[in-house]
Amino acid sequence: MNWRGDCPIPQYLLAALLALLSVLRAAPDRYRHIFLTDLRDVSFQKNPFDRAEAGKLRCYVEEPPLTIGACPNNSRWIREYFGEEVLKQLAGRPIICSGTTLGDYASIITYLEHFILTLRRSHSLMRVGVDQGIHNYLAYLELASLVTLCPNRESEVLTMGLMPRDEQFARNESGRLIDGHGIPYAVLHQFDRHE
Repeated sequence: MNWRGDCPIPQYLLAALLALLSVLRAAPDRYRHIFLTDLRDVSFQKNPFDRAEAGKLRCYVEEPPLTIGACPNNSRWIREYFGEEVLKQLAGRPIICSGTTLGDYASIITYLEHFILTLRRSHSLMRVGVDQGIHNYLAYLELASLVTLCPNRESEVLTMGLMPRDEQFARNESGRLIDGHGIPYAVLHQFDRHE
C-alpha cells in the first residue's frame, strides 16, 4: 500500500493495521515472533529475533537525553491526541521510536488491537506522526506490563535519527556497525540520517 496525499495518514494507517491484524489472525500458528518495522530507512545486518522474549514487546528508546516533553514534535503528538494530563505523565520519559517493535505473536496481536482501538478514538485524523504518540502512550501506560524498553546502543536495534550527525560509528572487520561489546546491531533504523 502506498500513502496518497489526499488520504489522512491515520485513516491509511488504520487500514494498514487492520489488514495486518487480519493476516496474522488468519495464521496463528505460522508466526512465533513478529518484527514491525518501517521500510525506507531500515537496514538489516543480522537476524533481529535472537533477543525476542516470550510474552513481551521489545520497544526501542531513541537516543538520550531528549524526552517526550522536551521534544516539540513528540509533546505535540501526545498533547493533541491524548490531552495535557497525559502529556504531564509522559513528559519526563525517554522517547520510544514507533518505527521498530519486536514481539511474540500474542504480544503483537495485543499491541495491534490496542493501537487500532486508540487510533479509532482520535481527536484529529490529520496529524502526521500520530503513530509515535500512540506508540509511546501504549508502551508507557496501557501496555507497560508487556514492554521491555531497550536503550539505544544497547540492544539489537540502533535508532540513529537523534544521534550526532558527525559521529564515527564503530565497525567490525565485515564493515557492520557494532555496539560497545563488538556485537553487530541486527537492525539500523534511520540510517539515512548519516553519511
